[in-house]
Amino acid sequence: MTDSPSENPYQSPSLLVDEEAIVADMAVKDRLLLQKCQQQMVLLGLLWIVIGLLGLGITVIAPISETTSEFPGPLIFALISLVLASSVLHLIAGVLVCFKQHSAVYLGLVIGYPTAFVNLLLLNLCPFLMLGTGLLLAHRVLRWAKELHARGVRLSTPVELLP
Repeated sequence: MTDSPSENPYQSPSLLVDEEAIVADMAVKDRLLLQKCQQQMVLLGLLWIVIGLLGLGITVIAPISETTSEFPGPLIFALISLVLASSVLHLIAGVLVCFKQHSAVYLGLVIGYPTAFVNLLLLNLCPFLMLGTGLLLAHRVLRWAKELHARGVRLSTPVELLP
């Protein structure tokens, strides 16, 4: 007496009929996620470039607008040099993020958190909101990049090359 395939509990599972449709659906999802991630990375890079350029502009204008004839103290030079260093690093991180360098997002986060904290302490709300938007966007990009990496898709892969 032979058991039919549906009655045998030890039979290997049969292949899904819609396996090809499932694989094609996953490829479409990967392509859309990669496209969104790359667009958000470019947007994040442009935001950090704007933040860097604004900071560089402030470091140029601040000493010029000083109308006192006295020699400014070392505290002013220290603050201007910190803003200059932060602005240059934001500019570099922004350019590298536009070229889809994953490590540049971490660099931007390392620079962004202290800068946002200082702007919050000084109650500079506009720069704080710009930096906060960049930080939230960076965490979104990192989450998507982690998901794509788990699926075996590189960030620098052109969207057209995905199956």
